[in-house]
Amino acid sequence: MNCQKNQSIVDLNALKIKGYSLLVANTIDRGKCRLVCWFNEKLGCRVPQLETVNNDVIVLHCGNVCIVGLYRPFKCYPGENQRTNFDRLMANLERCASTYNEICITGDINVNFKSIQVCPFRTQLENFMLKHNLDQLVMNNTR
Repeated sequence: MNCQKNQSIVDLNALKIKGYSLLVANTIDRGKCRLVCWFNEKLGCRVPQLETVNNDVIVLHCGNVCIVGLYRPFKCYPGENQRTNFDRLMANLERCASTYNEICITGDINVNFKSIQVCPFRTQLENFMLKHNLDQLVMNNTR
């Protein structure tokens, strides 16, 4: 979704659902928004201090669980490369996982776990999952 802070290609009001808040990733402040979610605030609250304007991440606190929605794009911001982009996202995830005992990460990190070649992104992600006792539930390609 290409968005600008006060001007949007998509009318966000058209996306509202009664009884739910429409949450938009902070990357909207950078002119891009690739992540939105609908959230019933009776279930918990948003944790904006664990989000940044540089990552497509939405963090929710529901009961004892931290729910992280994320998207790692293939295109990087100016001055970045895939390495710095991935490291920034992993640092954000580390802050979330270190803050909460239970964490559920949803979304698309765009790392190919089925590749025969060893990928440093995959290795870094696998180490993060081992450190925080996380399991990957999606085992097939999503396209």
